[in-house]
Amino acid sequence: MSSRDRSASDVRVTVAICTYNRASLLERTFASLTELEIPATLSWELLVVDNNSTDSTQAVCEAFRGRLPMRVVIERNAGLSHARNCALRTAAGEYLVYTDDDVLLDRGWLRAFADATRRWPDAAAFGGPIEPDFPVTPAPELTAAFPILARGFCGIDHRRAEGPLPGELPIWGANMGYRRASVGSLQFDPRFGYTPSALRGGEETRFLDELRARGGAVIWCPDMRLKHYVDPSRMTVKYLVSRYTASGEEYIRQHGVPTDPAFLGAPRWLLRKTVEAYLRYAVSRLGRNRITLLTRLREYSELRGMVRECRASAGADR
Repeated sequence: MSSRDRSASDVRVTVAICTYNRASLLERTFASLTELEIPATLSWELLVVDNNSTDSTQAVCEAFRGRLPMRVVIERNAGLSHARNCALRTAAGEYLVYTDDDVLLDRGWLRAFADATRRWPDAAAFGGPIEPDFPVTPAPELTAAFPILARGFCGIDHRRAEGPLPGELPIWGANMGYRRASVGSLQFDPRFGYTPSALRGGEETRFLDELRARGGAVIWCPDMRLKHYVDPSRMTVKYLVSRYTASGEEYIRQHGVPTDPAFLGAPRWLLRKTVEAYLRYAVSRLGRNRITLLTRLREYSELRGMVRECRASAGADR
């Protein structure tokens, strides 16, 4: 029987949550999972990958074990990519859909995903909207100067009907699913993805790019909706500077160190741009426009991250 002939009851889905020390938020997410509309024809499991949590994560899992079709596995290698690869190895479903440990899921979320897999049985990946959930309103000058905060770090809505996404449009980790037969042996790159000591992302982008390079279609599912919590601790200048510095590091890891003439491990043109960005930031400190000041700080921080990663790579090559 071909995939196009299969019946609705054949769809088996693993919902994977990779978690690290987010017990209180994980409890909220589990509660929203208990409210999902589950068609009688849908077979599903909840796979929780505990990435060495030291809080009450295991106790929260035990409290919901009788209310959700849950399996819990431990991934000892620290980092989100390792945890996501663990889910790839241990999932039982023919489809694997990832969500985060700090989301609230729309009641129809899993139904929408399953319905999309039936309408697009040969697609490789699926993704849906992520709405930021701000418990407090971030300062307007921060959202103006740091665009990543304005969209809640991973907020996304392509505002398209269900169907294939063009190659330049992404899906994000809090709301992404894959047909495991399309994934094959592909894994998330551990050089990318958050760890307890690094804020670098990029692993899901590389993963999706590889699937697309193989010819896999990516389907946008507008009814596959959820809200993603934005912790107030991330609405600070200190955190945002760290995030943009990590973004600069990630860029060099993604694209490689430029081969231009270098000084102290970094391209001379990049050092010049970084110094110029710092001087613009320093001058802006004399003014009264806080948005300009923070924007200049953001620009300098990202370039500084690029320099740092170039130098780290140069040291590793010695």
